[in-house]
Amino acid sequence: MAMKDVKSFYALLDLYKKDPENNPKPRFPRFKQEHYLAKSTFLKTAIRIRDSKLFLSVGKKVKSEQNLKHIEIELPQEVYSFVSYKNDHTG
Repeated sequence: MAMKDVKSFYALLDLYKKDPENNPKPRFPRFKQEHYLAKSTFLKTAIRIRDSKLFLSVGKKVKSEQNLKHIEIELPQEVYSFVSYKNDHTG
C-alpha cells in the first residue's frame, strides 16, 4: 500500500509541476510509526459478553491474515457484575 501511495504522490507532483495554477500542491503521504498503536472501533453487534469475558469480533481480512477468530478479554469481576446488572435491568 505504501508504494502505491508514493507512486500516486509522484504522479500528482508531475501534474502540479506542469500546471501549478489548476492543481493543488501534493503533500507526501504520512504513515503510522511502528511504535504507535492504532485505534479500533467495534460496532455494538460485534461485541459479546459471556462468562465474564468480552468477545470482540474481527473482520474477514484479519481472520484470514492473522488466523484469529475473535479477541477475548477477561473482565474483572467488578466490571462483569456492573455490565450484567445493567443488561438485566434495561427495559
